[in-house]
Amino acid sequence: MEAEARSVLDDALREVQADNSVTAEQVPGLIRRLICQRYPAKSSEYAGSSNGVSVKDAERILNKMSSVERDALRRCYVLGEAPELILSGLNLTPGDLQKIRSRARAEFSASKPKQSNVA
Repeated sequence: MEAEARSVLDDALREVQADNSVTAEQVPGLIRRLICQRYPAKSSEYAGSSNGVSVKDAERILNKMSSVERDALRRCYVLGEAPELILSGLNLTPGDLQKIRSRARAEFSASKPKQSNVA
């Protein structure tokens, strides 16, 4: 599964690098399209991520953020850039980046379905 995910992300990265017109807002859709094209039988498995947040919820959360916040998150989590590059590339302070990441974690945690603790 990890190799499949890495392969899809590598393909997405190549597409983004080849097409400068791809925006940060388009990256989730691009990844979803690649998954559906490569693994049509498995695409229903990817409707929700392993952390319990659906793709639709993730897009809703990202759309509430500014373009700088989305770009910082994309560069951090999708492209795996070093924090120093993100800071200099987006003219952010370390505190700014930490706030962006914390806000995203809080938003994603809040959107997870509530689990009942019935034993």
